[in-house]
Amino acid sequence: MRSEGKVSRMEYCAACGTPIESDSDFCGQCGATVQRSATGDALLLSVKGRGASVDLYPNKLTIHHQRRVIRGDKDIYLSRISSVQLKKPGLFTVGYIRFAFAGGQENKGGVYSAINDENAVVFPRTQSSQFVELKAYVEELIGQARQLEQPDISQREDITDFAQLEQLASLRDRGIITADDFEAKKRQILGL
Repeated sequence: MRSEGKVSRMEYCAACGTPIESDSDFCGQCGATVQRSATGDALLLSVKGRGASVDLYPNKLTIHHQRRVIRGDKDIYLSRISSVQLKKPGLFTVGYIRFAFAGGQENKGGVYSAINDENAVVFPRTQSSQFVELKAYVEELIGQARQLEQPDISQREDITDFAQLEQLASLRDRGIITADDFEAKKRQILGL
């Protein structure tokens, strides 16, 4: 299982939660088939709330709704997400996680509007830590992708060219950026 408070970059089995090899099609622990997105990306994290669940892949998340009001799946690409709102459950209320993005209709209400929001998932107190971890993981992936798009000048001075290339290669290997994006950025860094 994943350690609390620490965001991991490994792939995990959706059935039992054990780490899996990135090129494996089956979990070594339970034998379950590795879930992959249509683009072949492995499932990084899966959490279930009330009436909905969220599957996180390297470049997108999928919300699966099974509620009476909202049914079906919704893909949200991480590059489009502008904010992640997390409201922890109260003593008598459920919590929710809501994903806001450009072009989406953002609800401003609290728990009651989140229940009918296709970009939100509500969850009970017992699942709070899983959704805190999901929020941290999504924000880390978004931050890494944005850092590549617009690197901060002070950070650019601290990171050597080779460290930047290693970071880019890691993002390319995880499917966050394409091979073409990697090559273009590599040429820019090396001044070619």
